[in-house]
Amino acid sequence: MDRQPAAKSHYLNRRFLKGALLLFGVLVPMMAYFQQTPAQSKDEKPEKAAKADSTKATVVAWNGKAEYVGDDICKGCHGEVGDKWQKTRHGQALTHAGLSKEARTCETCHGPGSEHANDDSHKKIYNPASLPAKDVVKRCQPCHASTVKPLEWAASGHGGNEVACNKCHDLHNPTKTAHLLKQESPKGCLSCHKKQNAEFRRNSHHPVLEGRLNCTDCHNPHKPMGIGKNLKATGENLCLKCHPNRKGPFIVEHDPLVSGLTESCQACHLPHGSPNLKLTKLFGRGLCLQCHTNRVNHQLGQTCWQIGCHSEMHGGNKRLFFR
Repeated sequence: MDRQPAAKSHYLNRRFLKGALLLFGVLVPMMAYFQQTPAQSKDEKPEKAAKADSTKATVVAWNGKAEYVGDDICKGCHGEVGDKWQKTRHGQALTHAGLSKEARTCETCHGPGSEHANDDSHKKIYNPASLPAKDVVKRCQPCHASTVKPLEWAASGHGGNEVACNKCHDLHNPTKTAHLLKQESPKGCLSCHKKQNAEFRRNSHHPVLEGRLNCTDCHNPHKPMGIGKNLKATGENLCLKCHPNRKGPFIVEHDPLVSGLTESCQACHLPHGSPNLKLTKLFGRGLCLQCHTNRVNHQLGQTCWQIGCHSEMHGGNKRLFFR
């Protein structure tokens, strides 16, 4: 009589713990991001301090009395850059006749340039190349609000590692890639993610290098889902989009897929590549013994599933996943 309430309580406790872990994983990087200060540390070298002062000088125009001067003044010194920029999607959109003067020039992104033009040091301007990533994102976000939301980006893997928009996107030069990317995915992604680049070359791997899958099929570079992994969905939900035959429902379910407190599919599989068949973390019985330690002496063959016993390891309709 008491088993049903106990089971319900256990289920609710698991869900509460899962929610707490997810909330903790999102709030911590967000708090760290917004509490960052530009204060110089005691051990900071003089050249780093000078660089920091130079960086501060680039944003003086935003708080000063600078005025908009227009593209013609900018092109007086930056003619080649200006000509290339007008051929980009940014240039084509921002030079629209229906926009105000302030919204259709170089100064849309760089800020009013009168002080920059009249200053011998030419530092009084917003220069994304010399600013922290979070300041660059704040400048891009007003126009790209549907793609880059400050709180989501701060909690994402890219935001937590201070990867600015201009790390992946070319803002001045016309590109043949979508979204002004410097390099298409996966080439652009793997230029930074060296570990994953190596994993895709293992014997068993997802066919990303072959062009059958893309990094963005699983990852969203601007959102934090998956706690730092920028996944498009959490847990097994992401994998089941391509592997629906593993979804069930089953009479006998495998705990890693239903508990909500494990790595789900990644409890057994490596998502990018593995030296073992079917992207498994370990070879043979070692994979199962990660959890089933009480079966260490239960050795009837090379693997638990190939000898004809536990063949329905993802879930089944027979006792103990027997065939």
